[in-house]
Amino acid sequence: MTEALTSEKHQCILDAAQQRFARYGLAKVTMDEIAQDLGMGKASLYYYFPTKESIYKEVITREQNRFIEQMAALLREPRPAGAKLRLYLERRWVYLNELLNLSAINVHTIHQMKPLFGDLYQRFGQRERALIQQILDEGRETGEFAVADSCQTAAVILNMLRGLRFYYFKTTDALTVGSPEYQKLCADVALMTEIILHGITAPAQK
Repeated sequence: MTEALTSEKHQCILDAAQQRFARYGLAKVTMDEIAQDLGMGKASLYYYFPTKESIYKEVITREQNRFIEQMAALLREPRPAGAKLRLYLERRWVYLNELLNLSAINVHTIHQMKPLFGDLYQRFGQRERALIQQILDEGRETGEFAVADSCQTAAVILNMLRGLRFYYFKTTDALTVGSPEYQKLCADVALMTEIILHGITAPAQK
């Protein structure tokens, strides 16, 4: 089997598995079902991936790469740094919601999945922080932002976003697009973005 064919089959497996994960969630999907969707034997599937978790990790990695590449391209477009940060935070939640659909994740499964996917979480966080830092550095250079330590500030912004997301995980059984909880989270992310960009201190009286 040539390298090109192997790579093509590899991507076909990821595509088929991603559709099934999005429909049923990680816990309910089996290797047999993925093989059946592809019209291949389970033994052939094991040639490429030893477990469904290994497939899922590659699906997530692929989606992470796509998100980072898309955001990097958007950040290269000419717009103010504040607009770039606002856009990034908005697109980030859309992306994360798509990932949630791939796993049917909730607060009860987060801790169970952490040992399996903690490395992906850490690497993605590092890449996210670098993108946010890039925006902050650009804003500082243009005089739009007053940031002393862009690396630390980027880390704090990222942790704030994570904290808000996990708060909703803990208080909501299912966070689905269009639900009141989802709309509230989107509003909170927008408010947090404005606080980051403009603060809460009233303008000085003239």
